[in-house]
Amino acid sequence: MSSEDRAPRGVAVVAIALFSIGGEAAAIAQTGVEQVVVTGRLEEDLPLDLQQYGTRVDTVPATEIRNGGYVDVAQSLQVLVPGLYISPKNGPFDYVDVSLQGSRTQDVLWLVDGVRINNRLYGGTTPLDTLPASMVERIVVLEGPEALFYGTQGVAGAIDVITKSFSTTPDGAVAAGGDTNRSRHFDGYFRDTLAGQQFVVYASSDHSLGFQPFRDQDYQPSSTDRHRSYDLRTIGVKDGVDLTKTLRLSAEY
Repeated sequence: MSSEDRAPRGVAVVAIALFSIGGEAAAIAQTGVEQVVVTGRLEEDLPLDLQQYGTRVDTVPATEIRNGGYVDVAQSLQVLVPGLYISPKNGPFDYVDVSLQGSRTQDVLWLVDGVRINNRLYGGTTPLDTLPASMVERIVVLEGPEALFYGTQGVAGAIDVITKSFSTTPDGAVAAGGDTNRSRHFDGYFRDTLAGQQFVVYASSDHSLGFQPFRDQDYQPSSTDRHRSYDLRTIGVKDGVDLTKTLRLSAEY
C-alpha cells in the first residue's frame, strides 16, 4: 500500500502511576482496625500479578526481540507467542487480522503501557506500525477473559506492549537493516534524566518498493490494483516526572 493511501496515524498515552498510599483510618478504629493501607499499581503490571493465580500469560522480553533481529512488534509476536495469529491485510504497516486461540480480531484488546488504544469500532487498530522493536521493553499477552479488566473488548485476551522505561543514566541504541527487495529499515532511541525530567525519544524509518509476485505484463487492468510500496517514518517521545515519592505522571506520543 502506497504512502498516499494512508493518513498519518499516532498513539497518545497518558498514565498516572500510583505506587502506594498509606494512612490511618481513625473512623473505623472502633472495629479493631488500627491502620488501613491502600496500594495502587500500574495496569501494565496486572498480567504479571494474575499469572501467580493460574492465568496464562506469555511474556516476550526485550532480549528475545533483540536477539531475534525483529524490526517491529508484529514480527516478534508472530514468532514468539504460541496461539497468536497475525496477518497484515495488505503487507507491512497496514491493518491486521488477529486471532488469539481462535478468536475474532475485535475480541483482542491492544494496550500500550497498560492504556487501551483500540475498541470494537476500530478492532484492527494496533501499535504494530507505530512502535519500533528497539522501543519495546517487553510484550505481555494475557489470554482468556481475565483481560476484561481492561475493557469489554478483551474477551479473548489482551496484548500489552510495554515501552522502554525511564533511566537515570544516558542510554540508547541504533539499528539498521535491509533486504533483496530494496527495502531498508532504521530505528533508534535515547533516554536520560535531565534536571529531574525523565524522557525517552525514538524514531524509525521504513521504505520498500514492495513485493510483486508476477511481471507487469501478467497483470490484467483493474480498478482495485494497488501498489505494495510503503514509506513510513515514525517519531515519538515518552516523558515522565515524579510529583512525589509515590506518584508519577507520564505521557507518550
